[in-house]
Amino acid sequence: MDSSKLMKTFARMGVFAIALLLLHPAAFAEKEYVARTAKNVDISIDDLNAMLLPLTQAQLEVEATAWRKVLTRKVAQISKLEIMKRNSPQTVGLIDQVGEQLKDSVGAVVPATGSDAGADAAGSQADAAAAKASAELDTQIAVMRVEQGGINKRFGIVLDALESKGGSVEEQRLYLSAVSGIKLNVDDTAAGLLAVKEWLKSADGGQLLLINLLKFIAVIAFVVFLSRMVGRLTDRMISRKPVSMLLENFMKVAVRRTVFAIGFIAALPIIGIDVGPVLALIGAAGLVVGLALQGTLSNFASGVLILIYRPYDMNDAISVAGVSGTVSTMNLLYTTIKTFDNQLITIPNNNVWGDTIINITGSDERRVDMVFGIGYGDDFGKAQEILASILAAHPKVLKTPEPKIRLHELADSSVNLICRPWAKTADYWDVYWDVMETVKREFDKQGISIPFPQRDVHFFPAPEASGSGEKTA
Repeated sequence: MDSSKLMKTFARMGVFAIALLLLHPAAFAEKEYVARTAKNVDISIDDLNAMLLPLTQAQLEVEATAWRKVLTRKVAQISKLEIMKRNSPQTVGLIDQVGEQLKDSVGAVVPATGSDAGADAAGSQADAAAAKASAELDTQIAVMRVEQGGINKRFGIVLDALESKGGSVEEQRLYLSAVSGIKLNVDDTAAGLLAVKEWLKSADGGQLLLINLLKFIAVIAFVVFLSRMVGRLTDRMISRKPVSMLLENFMKVAVRRTVFAIGFIAALPIIGIDVGPVLALIGAAGLVVGLALQGTLSNFASGVLILIYRPYDMNDAISVAGVSGTVSTMNLLYTTIKTFDNQLITIPNNNVWGDTIINITGSDERRVDMVFGIGYGDDFGKAQEILASILAAHPKVLKTPEPKIRLHELADSSVNLICRPWAKTADYWDVYWDVMETVKREFDKQGISIPFPQRDVHFFPAPEASGSGEKTA
């Protein structure tokens, strides 16, 4: 055959094949997806998550439907057993039949004179058989409820994966919520205890909870260790920078507690607690508490501003809100001041921040302001020399800045001289009292008078009344 004819034949066959495919688009259709994860109801959680990860929304819907069918079958089986236990004539008839057989067998070997005793023995055996059958049903129901719990958990994971990829799971979740949970009959304590016992022994129940609790405890221990390490690192960083004692104490506590709080919340999923609702609850509670405690939050904000801007520090002598004393303690809500006569006064931080704050000991050096008055007839130059010599001789008066001694005022009764030496803040009152006492002694010794306000009172006699007792015409 000619090669050109052969090529034409192959071309015609290709066109024919393409036409067939166009006429049957189902040939291009993707093979229908079949659920895989629901084939093994005991699949591990890690394997289940790994298998669900690459699936599309449509494939996850198939998986969710398969798990729902598995759950529905399990719930139906449990319901059937519960009905059999309570009301099924077959179960009751079976128990009665066992009892009659026991009565007949006992009656055959027991003499007629002992018929009553035989009947009692048969009745006791029948009751024991009935109790045994009921106990077996309870055990079977408890085991199946534990199995249902594992199915519930895996079905919930599939629904979470489907929801994360845009699927609608509201109806599925309502069904899961309706059939979930261990339902205990308060009238049947033994069955309830048996259900709890089976749950504790199950791999998806008590054993998993125990493992998760151990993991949670280990994580919390690590979080505590981490918070302490971060706290120590913070202490070292703060010690290298000049910060106030108030801020230092606050940072030491705040860093540790913040790290612990974050670690604790992050560890909650280990024991099966969803963090999302917890955070939403904390946010809602914070909003309610914030509205109810507006004044307290105002004090809190003022406390933060005080820590940031540091208008005073621990053990500083301040004057604020009409109170003067030494700062004893401070937190984010209030400041405690110990007055100079040893009273403790607590002031809300909002009142502190909103008022004028005078930090008496905020500087290392202070100027001591004093005024001395001398008489108009005294030599003010001599008085200045006396004051200068007193200041020069005092050991706690600073040489720099230089003290100021000047004629300040010609008052009504005296010539006033100002005396302004400088001293360390801690020596302020020692300098003030010592200089005041020494000036009084030296002025008296040198004959410099210290006048006091005087007032001259002049009496003018009244003129005598003329013609007393006489009347004018």
